[in-house]
Amino acid sequence: MPGLKISFPLVLLMLLLCSCSKAEIVEIIPDSELPVISNTGSFPAYSLAELTEASDYIFHGIVAEVRETNLYDGEGYTLPYTPVMLKVLEAYKGDVPDEVLFKRDGGKTKTHILKSSTFEMTEGMEAVFFMNEHGVGFGPYASWIVADDVVVLNWGVKDKLEPYGVELFETDIREHLVAELFLDSTDRVRSCKLSDFADVVKMLVKTE
Repeated sequence: MPGLKISFPLVLLMLLLCSCSKAEIVEIIPDSELPVISNTGSFPAYSLAELTEASDYIFHGIVAEVRETNLYDGEGYTLPYTPVMLKVLEAYKGDVPDEVLFKRDGGKTKTHILKSSTFEMTEGMEAVFFMNEHGVGFGPYASWIVADDVVVLNWGVKDKLEPYGVELFETDIREHLVAELFLDSTDRVRSCKLSDFADVVKMLVKTE
């Protein structure tokens, strides 16, 4: 058409857009724009004794690597999970290998982010882990944050540690990177020494 001028950069941009597939466009969506979906999984209200009995592996470990999210194919559904490689510092139950691959529920896909039932994990973070031999945990009961030889207690467990004679004290959650899962009306949660927690778990293992 007379008088119509199209610049070379505009033509190049149009060609690039036309050549992109729908999947490729999805991949470049920034994380901040992906919808975040809450985890609606439900888990039994374990006592610490029940959790210990249900677990094949119980150990104090440190996060060595957080890998890209995978998809578990179930019957008529898919569920994202994030493989987390753990280095075992001390085993409390089971023939635990030196490294364990923990399949933490939740993670980032091309179309959305599924929040985990437990806290976000980063390299160097320590926790006490409860899981089966395949690396699958028990939702929010799978991992208990450890920092400075202190265990942040999971409020979901029915029986607290008082019956076992363990001294409890308050901990500032901001110091121990505890996620919203543990938030209550206060910024402080109950905790205990890692050595005391380990002794209780070992005692429960012996009584099984």
